[in-house]
Amino acid sequence: MKTSLGDLAEGTLVPVLEHGSKVNYIVAKHNYQADVNGGGHTMLIRAGVLGSYEWENSNSSSYELPEYAKYDTDSKIPDVLENYYQGVFDALTLAACKPVRIKYSPNGSTVTSTRSHRFFILSRGDLASWSYSDGDLLSPTVVNALVSSVGNNVSLLLRSTTDDYDTKLDPDSNTYVQDGDKYGAVYIATIRNNRLYDTSSKNHGHEAAYVLPCIVLYDTAGVGEDGILRGNHIPEISSYYFDTEQVHTKHNDFRVAYSVHDEDGDEMTVTELLDGKTVLRTYTPVDGETNNTVWVGSALLPLGEYGVDHKLTVRVTDGAATAEKHYLFRMTYKQGYAVYIGKIAGNADRTGYYWTERHALHDASDEALPIVLEPELTLEKNSFGSFVFTVPAINPYYDKLALKTTVISVEEDGVEIFMGYVTELNKNFDLDIEVTCEGELGYLQDRDCIIENRAYATEELVRLAVTPDGDYGTNFAIEGKTFNLGSVTVVKPDADKDTTETKAISDCWSVLDSNLVGNYGGFLRVRKTVKMEDGKKVYRRYLDYLAEVTDESEQVIQFGVNLLDLSYYLKSNTIVNSIIVMGYATSGWWIFSSTSPIKVEVRNDKSIELYGLCQRMMTVDGTKSSPESLRAKGLEELKKYNPDQFTGSIAINAADLADTGVDVDRLGFLKNVRCISEVHGLKNWILCTKEVIPLDAPEEKEFTFGDTTNLTTLQASTFGTAGKAWKAIQSTIRYMSSGG
Repeated sequence: MKTSLGDLAEGTLVPVLEHGSKVNYIVAKHNYQADVNGGGHTMLIRAGVLGSYEWENSNSSSYELPEYAKYDTDSKIPDVLENYYQGVFDALTLAACKPVRIKYSPNGSTVTSTRSHRFFILSRGDLASWSYSDGDLLSPTVVNALVSSVGNNVSLLLRSTTDDYDTKLDPDSNTYVQDGDKYGAVYIATIRNNRLYDTSSKNHGHEAAYVLPCIVLYDTAGVGEDGILRGNHIPEISSYYFDTEQVHTKHNDFRVAYSVHDEDGDEMTVTELLDGKTVLRTYTPVDGETNNTVWVGSALLPLGEYGVDHKLTVRVTDGAATAEKHYLFRMTYKQGYAVYIGKIAGNADRTGYYWTERHALHDASDEALPIVLEPELTLEKNSFGSFVFTVPAINPYYDKLALKTTVISVEEDGVEIFMGYVTELNKNFDLDIEVTCEGELGYLQDRDCIIENRAYATEELVRLAVTPDGDYGTNFAIEGKTFNLGSVTVVKPDADKDTTETKAISDCWSVLDSNLVGNYGGFLRVRKTVKMEDGKKVYRRYLDYLAEVTDESEQVIQFGVNLLDLSYYLKSNTIVNSIIVMGYATSGWWIFSSTSPIKVEVRNDKSIELYGLCQRMMTVDGTKSSPESLRAKGLEELKKYNPDQFTGSIAINAADLADTGVDVDRLGFLKNVRCISEVHGLKNWILCTKEVIPLDAPEEKEFTFGDTTNLTTLQASTFGTAGKAWKAIQSTIRYMSSGG
């Protein structure tokens, strides 16, 4: 930028783009009404009226403004400007417009707007000091520029209002006199003889007059080399790592690479911060350079901050605008898997839980701790998950195992990845106890809820399932089994909005499993926060119901590096390519009418050619069907069965490089990971929907990706169609079987 708006003298004319064409604006007032909006902005007045409009909200000429007419609520001008006028600006200029609160005067009193305005009209206080304080008095230079720009014989609507009286003709005097009834009136400014002539004239609200728009821009807007005033481009920060909600686990010092760019070519300053307060570095970067890195070392962290979430911030400014990106991480002092045993209770406000006792049952990184045998954790999409292990009789916590009340927690690198309770205890011949646990989502089986016979929004059903009611809910919370409503992004299809749920009593898990996930898919995810309260770590569970999962792992599964084995699993039971629709049609009239069955078949010939005929039947209620209506119903139903969509999965055995000591994100459950194997036709981001972890043999982990895998998407570049995809899978199996 050559010149910033804040540096331009009041009264200066500057062009602004409207629909791509230059229109002059007057630099009218720096820090306009700063007592309400602070500083750092400038008001501009359009050098030419927008058009002629009525002030009030009604189009009826008989409408009388209320005695204390308010610009915010009684005028249609704010909506005209916001809904129409904003459309004249490009995105950059519009982004530079600052929403402000303005003053206006109903009946001479000064009121501050309760709504934010990006566009507005002048007040009487802007143009005449007199008794009005609903504006910032403009300088004579600005007023003269306004008069010259607008022209003569123009009446301008103002946002200031007052009272007036109805008049009637007095037959005795043959003159108009007041009849005593008050109503609202709008002040107007009149320009004639090349001067601002009057600001006390009145308009009854339904009489059209001209609108002169005002805008407020941040002082950082500037005049570019083309001479046009527009907003300043915000600097850009680009990096693969930034701005995900997931917390990255780190064991050693690390670096995060990024680049910065300013579209305007302005000089930038970069500041790198730890937790928003510790400055790691401040420097002037090279625009677009990709080797900028921020280094984080364990020595930077305060003592005892291991296992705590930290935020790395990169902030860049061009002197006018600032951008920043964040990277969340947690340093761990140990690597591997640990198992804890104990009991929990609800916290004081019944929204969370804390451990009443907690013991290390197993820790692969500490040989001195007691151990468990053959521990295997299974995490799976929309299920409780399970953890099975054997506790030898010599384990000191052997006697603490009890059904339902014993809580088990599994941590990966100091981060909990499973919490559940004991469901089965089986003592074998050697007196070792074989233990089975299910995840904490299973707590929802222990509580029933009532589903009313009405339509529920998705979020309502989730809330119904997780929110305890009455005394039973209180007891549930006392035991620490409470869930809080998290993020819900799954929305019922429009076709389901008018349907009603079946009135029933059901356990809360079934509501989620059957009424939501079973019908609409999506992902159930338990998310937790932790906070010190009354000297205890209090954990709060949140249940998210997500349409998609965006967490990503930085690690890549790659053929020839860490991809050990791969298998495709397909089920064909969801292939449907022909639907016979049956109904009843009525013909004739009155007593001569008759009802007879009719049926129509709709087909997907492409799918039939690939897989043969796979047929289903459906019926339509009523007696007024026609071949056309049945065909429409059948086509709608057939759309649900995409010939390229199968129930299936991809099972991958991969070495998690984090287990080998490489400082990268772990592969993990409900994380998207980049999988690259040219020989298998894979080069995609795929979501891990199941993970099996032998805690004592992490090299044998198994990851499953997807259960409705779209093979056309996965292999489009290689195979093109579902039929070719199937052949490719067979080739893959033969290749793997031959030891190739």
